Amino acid sequence: STYAAGSSRTARFSSSICMILISRSSKIVPDHPVPGLRNLKNALNKVFTQEGLKNIPVEPLIVFSDNWGSTKFYLEGINYAVGFTRLSDYLKKQPKKIAGRIDSKAVCAALEKCVKIGGPV
Repeated sequence: STYAAGSSRTARFSSSICMILISRSSKIVPDHPVPGLRNLKNALNKVFTQEGLKNIPVEPLIVFSDNWGSTKFYLEGINYAVGFTRLSDYLKKQPKKIAGRIDSKAVCAALEKCVKIGGPV
């Protein structure tokens, strides 16, 4: 696992171990977000394919936020995580992954249908 130091809030994060959030007064071990994000990405891609929507980019993103200071972290093998204060810059630097036009109404309809039935199948 990895360790982030030098902040009032730090994070240990490894794609294969666990995530630990540490502040001066507490330590929290939340569910690791990566497996859930991978499953959701696969499910959304399946929904879009079933609805006949092709080339819809679905990318995971982990956003860290700290109300009391800047968030510092080191992520082993994860390149889709960012601190909230740097989110805008991160999004601007991402390569464009859209090939052609996307029918936003069809994408919204597919997502709404998915929500009505209780999630991606």
